[in-house]
Amino acid sequence: MEDIAKDFFDKSINEKERAIFELGIALGFVYHQFLGIPFRRKNKKYIEKAIEEAILSQPFRIYANVKLKSKVKKENTYYYNEISKDNIDVVIKVKYGKIIATGRLKFIKELNYPLMYIEKIED
Repeated sequence: MEDIAKDFFDKSINEKERAIFELGIALGFVYHQFLGIPFRRKNKKYIEKAIEEAILSQPFRIYANVKLKSKVKKENTYYYNEISKDNIDVVIKVKYGKIIATGRLKFIKELNYPLMYIEKIED
Protein backbone atom coordinates (compact mmCIF):
# COMPACT_ATOMS: atom_id res chain seq x y z
CA MET A 1 0.00 0.00 0.00
CA GLU A 2 1.36 3.39 -0.98
CA ASP A 3 1.85 5.87 1.84
CA ILE A 4 0.53 9.16 0.54
CA ALA A 5 1.05 10.79 3.96
CA LYS A 6 4.74 9.94 4.39
CA ASP A 7 5.85 13.47 3.49
CA PHE A 8 4.31 14.69 6.75
CA PHE A 9 6.57 12.47 8.87
CA ASP A 10 10.09 13.38 9.90
CA LYS A 11 12.43 12.15 7.15
CA SER A 12 14.70 10.45 9.71
CA ILE A 13 11.96 7.97 10.71
CA ASN A 14 12.74 4.54 9.28
CA GLU A 15 10.31 1.78 8.23
CA LYS A 16 10.63 -0.07 11.56
CA GLU A 17 9.83 3.07 13.56
CA ARG A 18 6.86 3.86 11.33
CA ALA A 19 5.55 0.28 11.59
CA ILE A 20 5.74 0.52 15.39
CA PHE A 21 3.98 3.89 15.31
CA GLU A 22 1.16 2.45 13.18
CA LEU A 23 0.88 -0.53 15.54
CA GLY A 24 0.52 1.77 18.55
CA ILE A 25 -2.21 3.72 16.79
CA ALA A 26 -4.06 0.46 15.98
CA LEU A 27 -3.89 -0.88 19.55
CA GLY A 28 -4.98 2.43 21.04
CA PHE A 29 -7.84 2.61 18.56
CA VAL A 30 -9.20 -0.75 19.72
CA TYR A 31 -8.96 0.06 23.41
CA HIS A 32 -10.50 3.51 23.27
CA GLN A 33 -13.10 2.82 20.59
CA PHE A 34 -14.66 -0.49 21.65
CA LEU A 35 -14.67 -0.75 25.44
CA GLY A 36 -18.22 -0.73 26.79
CA ILE A 37 -19.90 -2.39 23.79
CA PRO A 38 -22.50 -4.87 25.07
CA PHE A 39 -22.50 -8.45 23.81
CA ARG A 40 -24.06 -11.80 24.55
CA ARG A 41 -22.46 -15.19 24.12
CA LYS A 42 -24.67 -15.84 21.09
CA ASN A 43 -23.36 -12.77 19.20
CA LYS A 44 -19.79 -12.68 20.56
CA LYS A 45 -18.26 -13.98 17.29
CA TYR A 46 -20.04 -11.25 15.29
CA ILE A 47 -18.69 -8.52 17.59
CA GLU A 48 -15.16 -9.98 17.41
CA LYS A 49 -15.38 -10.09 13.60
CA ALA A 50 -16.74 -6.52 13.40
CA ILE A 51 -13.84 -5.20 15.48
CA GLU A 52 -11.35 -7.14 13.33
CA GLU A 53 -12.86 -5.67 10.16
CA ALA A 54 -12.72 -2.15 11.64
CA ILE A 55 -9.03 -2.62 12.44
CA LEU A 56 -8.29 -3.93 8.94
CA SER A 57 -10.03 -0.92 7.38
CA GLN A 58 -7.17 1.32 8.51
CA PRO A 59 -3.94 1.75 6.52
CA PHE A 60 -1.16 -0.86 6.79
CA ARG A 61 -3.15 -3.30 8.96
CA ILE A 62 -2.74 -6.83 7.59
CA TYR A 63 -4.04 -9.06 10.40
CA ALA A 64 -6.36 -8.72 13.36
CA ASN A 65 -7.61 -11.29 15.83
CA VAL A 66 -10.03 -10.34 18.59
CA LYS A 67 -11.14 -12.63 21.41
CA LEU A 68 -13.73 -11.65 23.98
CA LYS A 69 -14.36 -13.54 27.22
CA SER A 70 -17.87 -13.84 28.59
CA LYS A 71 -17.90 -12.87 32.26
CA VAL A 72 -21.63 -12.97 32.94
CA LYS A 73 -22.48 -16.56 33.85
CA LYS A 74 -26.26 -16.35 33.47
CA GLU A 75 -27.47 -13.94 30.81
CA ASN A 76 -31.04 -12.67 30.88
CA THR A 77 -32.88 -9.52 29.85
CA TYR A 78 -30.81 -7.32 32.18
CA TYR A 79 -27.54 -9.24 32.44
CA TYR A 80 -25.18 -9.28 29.49
CA ASN A 81 -21.45 -8.90 28.86
CA GLU A 82 -19.63 -5.70 28.00
CA ILE A 83 -16.21 -5.34 26.46
CA SER A 84 -13.91 -4.28 29.26
CA LYS A 85 -10.21 -3.94 29.95
CA ASP A 86 -10.02 -7.46 31.37
CA ASN A 87 -12.03 -9.47 28.83
CA ILE A 88 -10.53 -8.43 25.49
CA ASP A 89 -7.47 -9.98 23.86
CA VAL A 90 -6.33 -8.51 20.55
CA VAL A 91 -3.45 -9.34 18.22
CA ILE A 92 -2.69 -6.93 15.35
CA LYS A 93 -0.11 -7.08 12.57
CA VAL A 94 0.93 -3.97 10.70
CA LYS A 95 3.06 -3.98 7.57
CA TYR A 96 4.93 -0.86 6.62
CA GLY A 97 7.39 -1.24 3.78
CA LYS A 98 9.22 -4.50 4.45
CA ILE A 99 8.60 -4.44 8.22
CA ILE A 100 5.85 -6.42 9.94
CA ALA A 101 5.11 -5.38 13.53
CA THR A 102 2.92 -7.60 15.71
CA GLY A 103 1.37 -6.21 18.85
CA ARG A 104 -1.09 -7.25 21.47
CA LEU A 105 -3.62 -5.77 23.84
CA LYS A 106 -4.18 -8.14 26.75
CA PHE A 107 -5.09 -7.84 30.40
CA ILE A 108 -2.11 -8.91 32.51
CA LYS A 109 -3.31 -10.09 35.93
CA GLU A 110 0.06 -9.55 37.60
CA LEU A 111 -0.02 -5.90 36.55
CA ASN A 112 -3.80 -5.49 36.92
CA TYR A 113 -3.56 -3.61 33.65
CA PRO A 114 -4.62 -3.93 29.99
CA LEU A 115 -1.13 -3.88 28.49
CA MET A 116 -0.45 -2.90 24.87
CA TYR A 117 2.89 -4.34 23.83
CA ILE A 118 5.04 -5.34 20.86
CA GLU A 119 5.27 -9.10 20.46
CA LYS A 120 7.50 -9.26 17.41
CA ILE A 121 9.20 -7.20 14.70
CA GLU A 122 10.03 -8.88 11.42
CA ASP A 123 12.16 -7.30 8.70
